[in-house]
Amino acid sequence: MLFDGLEVAAKAGNAVRARERLAALPAALAAVRQALAEADAPAPAAAAAPSPADPSLSAAQQAEVRQALAQLVPACQAGELADAALATLAGHLPPSALQPLQAALDRFDFERAQRCLQALQAQWTPPLEDMSP
Repeated sequence: MLFDGLEVAAKAGNAVRARERLAALPAALAAVRQALAEADAPAPAAAAAPSPADPSLSAAQQAEVRQALAQLVPACQAGELADAALATLAGHLPPSALQPLQAALDRFDFERAQRCLQALQAQWTPPLEDMSP
């Protein structure tokens, strides 16, 4: 938008408007650099989320978290959002645990969202000894 406005102002001979747009370029480029740096940064570990052994979540709630994560992975692979699954996670996990995932989804960065989901799944998958009858 900024570049379009600059081009339109320049073509129209509106020097004042063109100078305004030109003056705004450094801030816009800085924002782009920041967004690229954040996109390139590794996904933060989901260590802030409670572990499956957290007594504040019942076994049924823990199962709901695992099911929601399982629904979100294929949705992200398809470039889609699974609102119900996200709502389930938001109802059971602290915001700090979902912040990296939500940030990736807000930017439609589904690859990063998948990495965040994988980290959460690893955390919420019970050890094999816990799965034995």
